Amino acid sequence: MILYPLPACELTAYGGKVYVVPYRFSDLVDLERLTELLESFSAIAGVAVAIFDPDDNILIAAGWQEICTRFHRVSPVTAPRCRESDAWIKNELHAEAGKGYRCRNGLLDYACPIVIEDVHLATLFIGQFLKEPPDEDFFRQQAAVCGFDERSYMEALYKVPIISEENVKAGLRFIAGLAKILAYMGLERLRSLNIAEEARKSETALQKNQERYRAFIDSTMDVVFLKDEEFRYMMVNKSLAVLFGRSEEEILGKTDYDFMPANYAEACRNSDLRAIRAGCVTVQEETLGNRIFETRKYPVVLDNGRTGLGGYIRDITEKRQLEEQVLQTSKLESLGKLAGGIAHEFNNLLTGIIGYTQLIMQRRAADSPVTTDLNQVLQLGNRASELTRQLLAFSRSQAVLPKVLDINDIVGKTLKMIKHLIGEDIELEFMQDSNLGNVEIDPGQIEQVLMNLALNSRDAMPDGGRLVIETMNVTLDREFVAGHAGSREGSFVMLSVTDSGSGMDRETLEHVFEPFFTTKEVGQGTGLGLAMVYGIVKQHRGCIYVDSTPGEGTTFSIYFPRADEDVEGMEADIDAAEAPAGAETILLVEDEEQLRVLIERILRERGYKVYVAACPSEAEMLFEKHSGEIDLLLTDMIMPEYDGRTLYNRLSERVAGLKVLFMSGYVATIPGGTGYNFIQKPFMPDELSRKVRSVLDDH
Repeated sequence: MILYPLPACELTAYGGKVYVVPYRFSDLVDLERLTELLESFSAIAGVAVAIFDPDDNILIAAGWQEICTRFHRVSPVTAPRCRESDAWIKNELHAEAGKGYRCRNGLLDYACPIVIEDVHLATLFIGQFLKEPPDEDFFRQQAAVCGFDERSYMEALYKVPIISEENVKAGLRFIAGLAKILAYMGLERLRSLNIAEEARKSETALQKNQERYRAFIDSTMDVVFLKDEEFRYMMVNKSLAVLFGRSEEEILGKTDYDFMPANYAEACRNSDLRAIRAGCVTVQEETLGNRIFETRKYPVVLDNGRTGLGGYIRDITEKRQLEEQVLQTSKLESLGKLAGGIAHEFNNLLTGIIGYTQLIMQRRAADSPVTTDLNQVLQLGNRASELTRQLLAFSRSQAVLPKVLDINDIVGKTLKMIKHLIGEDIELEFMQDSNLGNVEIDPGQIEQVLMNLALNSRDAMPDGGRLVIETMNVTLDREFVAGHAGSREGSFVMLSVTDSGSGMDRETLEHVFEPFFTTKEVGQGTGLGLAMVYGIVKQHRGCIYVDSTPGEGTTFSIYFPRADEDVEGMEADIDAAEAPAGAETILLVEDEEQLRVLIERILRERGYKVYVAACPSEAEMLFEKHSGEIDLLLTDMIMPEYDGRTLYNRLSERVAGLKVLFMSGYVATIPGGTGYNFIQKPFMPDELSRKVRSVLDDH
């Protein structure tokens, strides 16, 4: 017998109402055992007994009379009368006591509904009997009409029992009552089984939910826990067990004092009490060893109605380190802007100081005492100029002359200078990648980077040591970028400088790239060397990181983006002794009056005709007035109204092929992409003359 799961079915209740119930009569009663009982009853009473379901399916049949099975239900004449009788009984059932019907084939049938909780589950049938001796003439005539063998038919008729109506109804009540008792028992058993099944399903679902919840909290890297009102651990995840090197069983039921150091357990207890008193989530940071943790704790109402404590602990060491890196980068960016602005203004002043000094020197005899003093002024000006170049490098505002090249070539050419710089007591080694990719960088500035890093390493190894320069192709992935602020994914060329020197502590590392920060004694350094290195690297779209431990040396790792282009040829330097003159016409545009006067004087003394403008709009008017006369535009880059590049673009639209020489003490890149048409402030008068001549002659 099927008990579960049960399909829903529509059954007609006693009285005509339709119910949808999850069971049938056959689901409630052991039909095999009931069949045995009804067969015994049929044998004793001599009547046919059957039970039908509401869909007219025979569930049980016992003691059927031969006259029905052999004759009435197979003859085309009498079979419809049998079905008519069945239909009448089904349609006229309205009393549990049952109702009788004389079949047109001559026999009596009785039936009653089996109703369980107002639902008509089945129909009980007793029939195929007579209440009095049969009318033999009726049956002989029926045999003749239907073509039955009269003798056999009459023998079957004489086997039909003759039972009084009272006895039939009594039997009917007995069987119906028995069937109902069995059905009710089955219904209760079914309900018990279904309740048990629902309980089992609920328990299984609860267990699965618990397993999912457990898998969830065990999969997180955060430490998750729940404590009771006595601060004993009721629940912990694997991360907590791993954190303290214990199994979960060793922690459950214990307090912090049972497995933590006393001072840490006391701190945890105090934070637990604060969370309970606060009545809300409390957040605090704690340090355990060299790791930083963020702890969140909050009150939890337990099953017993008391207040426990829940919480989780997250390792935020990497987060704090990244925040520090971002803060450091932001601080360096701000310092860079400040340094660049100062250098820009200072360069304008130095251009005038150096320029006028050289002009005075050119008018004095070489052995004049004044010339000697002016030479000192010039040297001091050059030293100041070097200082501004370092500031500009840090602020990424230094002029860049980028070329596609192999860093191995630059390092190779610089090794001799580095060796001379660091001394004989320091071993120098160059480990180069023979298949190194190309990069687009300014070779002169990269030499500055190498020289400054070498100087930094030399100072860290006063008693000698080892300096290793290494190049390598690298690919920065997502994991690297996540741990290194300012980096990005992609293909890079790495240039690293490693020394075996004294190293740096964490506090020093936090300030190592800041301008004017130095650990040297007063007068031993400006503190701009590493700041300049940082600025140059950033200006070349690279990134730089330092790894150092006190007593174990330092490594500076620089990453430059790889270039797909081939290596460019190196241009020859212009002869420094040459200071040519000319007769062309130059349009000079400079907003600083003292510089404008100085540059005009230098150019006129070299034979050039000069038109002077203090701003771009004035330059446009002069250019329009002297159209076709201007041979060269000499313009500052940063000016009121708009910059020198915009001015050149507007003028070159009027005269194709207009030659230009840009000048500035504060630019990030050279206009036009090369250094051919640019001169960096401050400059010497002779340097300006050579550059002007070179641009005019297209050198």
